[in-house]
Amino acid sequence: MASGSRSLGPSCHETHSSGEDDDDQDLARNTKRQAAAKVSNYKRQQRYRKKQRQFVICLESTVKRLRMDVDKLLIVRRKAQEVQREACSGVCTSPASATMMTAFAKTMCECMQLFESGALAQQVKFLESEMCEDVQCGDLVGRKSILDQWTQFALSFDGIPSVLQHYALTIGFSEQASTIGQVDTVLLLCLTDVSLAKIFPNAYANQYLRVKLLQRPVVPFRTSAFFQFDEQGKVCRYDPTIDFVSGLYAVLGNYADVASTLQSAAITAAGQFLGEMANNRLSTDFCSTSASAEFETDCHRSTSLVDKLSVAFILSSGKTDLGRNPA
Repeated sequence: MASGSRSLGPSCHETHSSGEDDDDQDLARNTKRQAAAKVSNYKRQQRYRKKQRQFVICLESTVKRLRMDVDKLLIVRRKAQEVQREACSGVCTSPASATMMTAFAKTMCECMQLFESGALAQQVKFLESEMCEDVQCGDLVGRKSILDQWTQFALSFDGIPSVLQHYALTIGFSEQASTIGQVDTVLLLCLTDVSLAKIFPNAYANQYLRVKLLQRPVVPFRTSAFFQFDEQGKVCRYDPTIDFVSGLYAVLGNYADVASTLQSAAITAAGQFLGEMANNRLSTDFCSTSASAEFETDCHRSTSLVDKLSVAFILSSGKTDLGRNPA
């Protein structure tokens, strides 16, 4: 009966054969996946190498173009330097030009002296004799606008004398062949409650800023004044500026307090006192540089001052609440 019974399950041989077939199929699938991965990697490498070659070609082309541009600029620079040397040589060798240079330097030095001396009658005389009637001062026009600035500046500092030190004069020529000059100096100002209240009301209202600004009796500010002369040798443009930011930073020690001090300042970036001097305005951009001759001088100064140097303050125009609250 046992011999006549039918087997109900696979034999050991059949089971072993089935396992080998599964292994072969897995091996075939793994081989196909590896082959596909190799092909995919190869294609990716080919694309990467192609992009790399294109990048190298583009980079080499850019470098070549930049080298050509640099060569052209070097040629232009050499020509400009030659023209500058020739112009400077002509200025230095011409007695007439040397005389004019001396006259221009004298005018600029006298202008700075009068700013410091505050002699009103002499200021008016100088403006009428040495400056054009329509002289430009920032975005203002006219001699009266300059005189008004000096007077207003003096009143804002409560009549306390300001002092100018370390004059350095530079005279050159603009691209329009007009004579230009610049005076670099150091302006010493005494900050008081009156000057803070009139010029920097935000700092005056902030006890921390007020105390810190008043702790130093005299504050130095780097100052410069730009001059342009017309064909008659008169000043047709006058742009004084003062680096008020750096000066205040030296006292306050951080730009946040400087910005807070300059907030709501009573003077615009062009040096015009707000609410005052309703003169005609004219804004003109001026670009220069060419041959130049430099002069160093220690101009005689008067320390019995009434009116002060008017300068275009470099002020921050942004609305900010930086700074510390009053204690």
